[in-house]
Amino acid sequence: MKVLCGDIGGTKTVLRLLASDRTGPQTLAEERYASADFAEFNDLLTTFLRTPQASDPQDIARACFAVAGPIETGTERQTARVTNLPWRIDSAELAQRFALDQVRLINDFAAIAYGLDGLRPDALLTLQPGAPAGGGTRLILGPGTGLGVALAYDGTDGIRVQASEGGHADFAPSTATEWELLRALQEQFEHVSWERVVSGPGLVALYRFFAGAGAAAVLAAPDPAAAITERAGAQNDPAAVTALRTFVRLLGRFAGNLALIALPDGGVYIGGGIAAKIADALRGEEFLHAFGAKGRMSELMARFPVRIILDPDAGLAGATQVALAGDD
Repeated sequence: MKVLCGDIGGTKTVLRLLASDRTGPQTLAEERYASADFAEFNDLLTTFLRTPQASDPQDIARACFAVAGPIETGTERQTARVTNLPWRIDSAELAQRFALDQVRLINDFAAIAYGLDGLRPDALLTLQPGAPAGGGTRLILGPGTGLGVALAYDGTDGIRVQASEGGHADFAPSTATEWELLRALQEQFEHVSWERVVSGPGLVALYRFFAGAGAAAVLAAPDPAAAITERAGAQNDPAAVTALRTFVRLLGRFAGNLALIALPDGGVYIGGGIAAKIADALRGEEFLHAFGAKGRMSELMARFPVRIILDPDAGLAGATQVALAGDD
């Protein structure tokens, strides 16, 4: 049996084709693409299926695609619009066009949730050990091109996952500087969400705010967010240092807000495309202080384990598990 899976994001898309038998799954083909290079997902998938390793797609039994955006489930199909791309994905259309027996769409952070139990110990970096409870609720969140959120808990028939669009909740400033930031962003956007400040584009927005007219050279870089992170690490750009520190603090506060809602006694897991790259900054005092500074609930916050997911393919691994399981 062949199984197709993918992790579809605003910046990159990763596709994997596997063969599964009694000995377990084996990867036949895996490719990474810049999502913006394709007008629609169908074009990208066509390109992948024309590679020599994936040149015989006719016997693909199951497919699962993790999508950075909300999933709408109907009686005969699932549809999704990628939040930061002009892509619309339709499971029934994919099945018909590519002769796929079974196609499932899941949210990208739901995919990470499905893959949590399969992560190796060295794929996790503990920021706060807390007091974990076996089978407890787990909160998964993280910044990338957007800001993803999902919840997971153990049910009687295995892991249960709830996708979320919590990253689009209203940004809530708590300092005079953050109020100025909100006003600046309101001039650009009708709705200023947490994703506008806690994401790759959010880091760029923070740098633009703190650097002012001096931001032009860095913002012209091929990957401005990476350039800002590098300059902050080198300590040679005060605006970059301030932007990254603010980013870390806001991520901590957002994670803490969600933890108060979810009470994740099974742990908080920070994934996405950015967290592992700024792990050193997240290990500082700024993040955990912001996470735990919840007044009368501060003692409660210390009970929740907090970990960074270092594996960049955690979402793809989760989509693979879902594809292998199918709808059986």
